[in-house]
This record gives sequence, C-alpha cells and structure tokens, in this order.
Amino acid sequence: GVMAAARRRLSAGSAIVAGAVLLVLLPFAVSRLPVTLSNATPGAELLAHQVEGLSNPFDPQSSTLLLHLDLVWAGIVRGFLDPLGLGISAVTIAGSKFGGLNINTEVDPSNVAVALGLPGLVTYLIILALAFRGAYTLAKRRRDPLALVALGVLVVTTFGWLNGGQYAVAFLPWLILGWMDRRLTDPPPTESPPAIDLHVRHLR
Repeated sequence: GVMAAARRRLSAGSAIVAGAVLLVLLPFAVSRLPVTLSNATPGAELLAHQVEGLSNPFDPQSSTLLLHLDLVWAGIVRGFLDPLGLGISAVTIAGSKFGGLNINTEVDPSNVAVALGLPGLVTYLIILALAFRGAYTLAKRRRDPLALVALGVLVVTTFGWLNGGQYAVAFLPWLILGWMDRRLTDPPPTESPPAIDLHVRHLR
C-alpha cells in the first residue's frame, strides 16, 4: 500500500491511511484462503497455523499477537520505571550469557526503552520518523523500482532495524538508509518536454 501510494505520488498521510486500511482488511482476506489442517503435510500444517493466526489475531487460542503486545507494553513501561535504561546487555544475548538481566521484548521501540531509557526511545522515534519521511520522499520523487523496493524493505523490517539476532537482515535497513541519505541530495529529476515535430507538410 505504501509503495503504491509513493508510485502514485500521494501524500504521506494518504499512504498511512492506505496502509492502515490494508492492515485492517488483512484478517478478512486471509480468512478466505482455502487452507485446512486435515490430511496436511508438515509444511501445510505450518501454513494453516499461520493462516489461522492471521485470520483471528486477537484470539489467544490461535494467535500470539496479544502476548507480543504485552511484551512491548512491558518494555515501554520499563523505560519509564528506569528512565536512564538498563544497558544494551539487558536486551541482547550478553545479558543471559554473563549472568545479567535478559528482558528482550522482541521489537525495537520497547527494547530501546529498556536498554537506553526515555532519551534513547525519543531518539529512536525521531530517527524512525526522519528515515521514513526521507524514504517516502525519495520514492515519491523517483518512482523507480529501486527507490520503491527500498521503501518496501524499510516498511517490512520496521521495528527490527536494531535486532542483532537477525544478523542476515539487520544490515539491510541501514544500508538502504545510507543510500537514501545520499540520493536525497541529488537534484530532482526533470521531465523532458515532448519533442516538437518540426516537419511541416507542404500543402499543394
């Protein structure tokens, strides 16, 4: 939805609304998929489990969404209880490996709140907002596959940019942000005027 909005050069507000609408409609669309658990292979069982969870995201019997939201909320609250944070090790493997705290909340905002406190959370949110504003501006300006895919990668990996456990993916958002920052300084492309046919047919 966000990529399509950028392709059509819609405003950022329109892109947010479009993305929110698609997110709300996702459970309804997924619930229409013809996937069942009967006589299923292991791969099909996993797919059916995913479909069931996406179809009923707020049902604790079929989805763990509420559990994840509880972890996120607990991390944000911890940021207010310890406004200077508990340190990076509290949300990484270092905390459990060396006998420290291990309060990983699985997503960046709450992990930052736990590790770096309120100053870190505010800084993270500012960086997140500036990054998406720049990425959307660039995608809307260029409208080429590279800029649109870059925006899509940032959207898909949102709240996972600082997750070192996903080391095969975590570098991609920052690589894209560096490229985006460089390309934003380029002059905007100018559309060349249509060619004028100077050939004049002589009338007889």
